[in-house]
Amino acid sequence: MKKIFMFLAMVVFLSGVVVQAGVNWEFNTSGDTEGWYGDDDGFDSLTNGVIVANAVSGSEVVLTTSDVTGIDPALVNTETNSAGGEYWSTIEIRVRQLDGNGGSPVAWTSSGCALVVNGAPKSNTLGGFGWSTATGAGEWIVTTFDFPYLGTNDISSLRVDPLGNNADKNFEVDYIRLATSPTPPPLPVHEWEFNTPGDTEGWIGASDPHDSLASGILVAAASSGSETVLTAPDVTGIDPQLTMGGIDAVHGRYWTTIEIRARQLDGNGGSPIAWSSVGCAFVVNGVLKSRAIGGSDWITTTQVDGWIVTSFDLSYLGFGALDSLRVDPNGSDDTKNFEVDYIRLKTRSTPLQPAPIKMLAAWEFNTAGDTEDCVATAYVDSLAVASAINGSESVLTCADVTGIDPRLSYNNGSDAALAISPDGSWKTIEIRLRQLDKNPGDAGVASVPFNIAGTLVFINPSAANSKNLGGIVATTNEADNWVVAEMDISYLGANDLIRFWLDPVGNDDTKNFEVDYVRLYAEGGRYDAWTSSYGLADPDALPEGDPDNDSYDNLYEYAFGGNPTNAANHGIDPASAAVEDGGTTWFEYVHLRRSEFNNGLDYAIELKDDLVTASWTNIGDSAVVGVGEYNDDYNMATNRVAADTAEKFLQLNVEKE
Repeated sequence: MKKIFMFLAMVVFLSGVVVQAGVNWEFNTSGDTEGWYGDDDGFDSLTNGVIVANAVSGSEVVLTTSDVTGIDPALVNTETNSAGGEYWSTIEIRVRQLDGNGGSPVAWTSSGCALVVNGAPKSNTLGGFGWSTATGAGEWIVTTFDFPYLGTNDISSLRVDPLGNNADKNFEVDYIRLATSPTPPPLPVHEWEFNTPGDTEGWIGASDPHDSLASGILVAAASSGSETVLTAPDVTGIDPQLTMGGIDAVHGRYWTTIEIRARQLDGNGGSPIAWSSVGCAFVVNGVLKSRAIGGSDWITTTQVDGWIVTSFDLSYLGFGALDSLRVDPNGSDDTKNFEVDYIRLKTRSTPLQPAPIKMLAAWEFNTAGDTEDCVATAYVDSLAVASAINGSESVLTCADVTGIDPRLSYNNGSDAALAISPDGSWKTIEIRLRQLDKNPGDAGVASVPFNIAGTLVFINPSAANSKNLGGIVATTNEADNWVVAEMDISYLGANDLIRFWLDPVGNDDTKNFEVDYVRLYAEGGRYDAWTSSYGLADPDALPEGDPDNDSYDNLYEYAFGGNPTNAANHGIDPASAAVEDGGTTWFEYVHLRRSEFNNGLDYAIELKDDLVTASWTNIGDSAVVGVGEYNDDYNMATNRVAADTAEKFLQLNVEKE
């Protein structure tokens, strides 16, 4: 506790340090543009480039050009600039506009004057809205823009458009200064708790063509229970939507998850019902990320009275801006209503360690007669695994293609037992196949160059996700007309792969096919990322492995913050004690638990009152009374169980899912 207190005191002391200038371009030496150059952006805007010369009036030496000839003149600097361990704070620019090449100063017009940082537009009105601007003599402005969202990350490029889309003016830049601070800026709070009746905290009911929220949304007491919630008095049409725009950036921190506590009602003012995720869309920055809030790509806990707590991975955003969110809590259903208790966005100070890519499933077709759960669904006679017409391959083929659009399928019956669950996000599907000019066994049968027309792959399956083999997808052509086609399936996220269809010859009943293999690749889970970060490989990387020989296996060290390559650091052991609180004696159990999304661990308190004959009872999370952030990767969880018997025994069971 003393160390924590001292650290906080240090933060308070440092916050009083004056902000320091990090990188300055003063343009004081004639001819030296200090790394800045003119980018014509396709419009031939700065025919003669940029120069440093005396200003048209006054004593300044400035960055300017002798000739603005087209729209959108831009200044660019691509020399990587580092914050040097400090935190970016502001960009400050002293600049003015002229009424032409070599002309007189004119009043500043910010329209179209953009600032672009690392390729992303941060302001389309340099000196306008969002900037702090002071106008001085000679039409000079000094304008400052806040950009702490960059944290300590490098600035690889800056673009300043000082004129907007105007070929009739020129400009002069006196200086451009980037300021840093030794302390991180305050982190915006991205939590909407909906605790104040009437205050929707910036959320609105989206206008859509279905007139779904006739009376808008409000914050009021829940239909049952003690919660104050975001709800609607009247759901009158399909697809009710909640939206939030203008979300602050995260100041160099990295997005991890969104967490929502919500429930559905059986009508306006109705009773709680079991959650249905069908059609409950989640949209981020205008892009659909999930059509099933609380579905298979969410981590969901069902609570009493119909409440669910569900989390979705946002780490793909990195530290990029999150401009808008849309939450559809009912799907396309006008017979139900909803209540949202809270919506929370979580961040971390460092990016998640990437997980290694691994082959998760493969159909190699190496055993004669074994089609490995692949079946023919159309225009294929006698699907079989047999020797290829030439070469050493054993292949999936058929006796005869009998009609157009021959189709093969894995798990065509959508058997849940055959669905494939990844540890992390899906990456690619890889297929090696070729086409034949006749049926196998026919006299003179030979392979032919691959014809991509109509050769499709459907995943899960959806026409929207179909791809031409050898066409849109990455393709390698090998000897004997073999084709290796690789298709990106990362859009599936971490959802189960239920089934896929393969059309190996397109709409052609005069050809046949041979499929050598189908392979699926996905990211490993968070455990794989953890072992990879320490350079471990099997068998040292196995959960039961103990590469540092400290008697604590990898699963223990992964669960409790250890270093599997350092015998002196096995993590923080769980602690237990009896405590008095409010006149009640409690058995208290405190332990670390990993906080990353989809970390693959299940922590559960187990309880019994007799070590000899009784069996352990798993009470799950029901004993959790508090969870606090410990660091980027771990929370500290406190569990309590009332000491209502003479003896009671607790243990923590951690399992890798």
